[in-house]
Amino acid sequence: MGEGLTPIGDASKFGQSVVETVRDFSRPWNTRRQTRADCEHVAAMAKAEAEAKIVLAEADVRVAELLQDAKHRLVVTEIRRQQNIDAITVKALEYQPPKDQDAQCEPPPPDWTAWFMEGCQDVSDQSMQDWWSRLLAGQITKPGAYSRRAMTVLRDMDAEDSRVFEKVASLVWSRSNGVSLVMRPEANHLPLTDAEIFRLEACGVMKGRYSTRFAKDEILRAGLITYQVTEETGATAWLLTPAGSELCQLVTEHDEEYSSKVYHWINGPTTLIQVGH
Repeated sequence: MGEGLTPIGDASKFGQSVVETVRDFSRPWNTRRQTRADCEHVAAMAKAEAEAKIVLAEADVRVAELLQDAKHRLVVTEIRRQQNIDAITVKALEYQPPKDQDAQCEPPPPDWTAWFMEGCQDVSDQSMQDWWSRLLAGQITKPGAYSRRAMTVLRDMDAEDSRVFEKVASLVWSRSNGVSLVMRPEANHLPLTDAEIFRLEACGVMKGRYSTRFAKDEILRAGLITYQVTEETGATAWLLTPAGSELCQLVTEHDEEYSSKVYHWINGPTTLIQVGH
């Protein structure tokens, strides 16, 4: 072994020396590494902040656009609603009552009016607007004639519902207690299909079939004709709900042919007599 070589056993000192040497440079190196990391972190934070500002700016623009769209939608919606209300109001003027009923007319109370406006403001179909016009005219002519319940039912009806209901209303007989019903004059003879009956039951204006009795001297009304029951009798009928009975008042046309069939079916020889028209 040459003289210039260090024995392997003394390597630990070398190792220590290396460690000491590295230690002298480790802190600056760590510091430089930390500084570089800090710089990178600061740069990343700055970039993120800049990107966040861009995102927020874009978000502000989007929010502004959404706000503008919302304002536009509200304006368009309210204009359309006002047009609907105006059309219904103007149409109601066509249902002015006779002069002898004019004295009893009065504006509906504020709560009723608010409910009415809420119900009719989104009605654009002209046939449905006509129903609301008749209802408004009827309420003014006969204060208290139409309840919130009736307006809620009418609001949920569409044009086809109202067409079928108008058909039913023309068949209605009214009892003295205010109950309205559609009577079947003979087996399987009712000018309504099962689908139409189910439709009106779903609308909340008609109930299922039931059997009823009419007491002696009870008063029944079909359209403009009033009858008196001369002896107790029974019939199969479909009952209208309270809301349905109210809305029936909006229909002036009555199926006289059908009423005649019911009359002759119930009457027999003397069960019904006409007492008014």
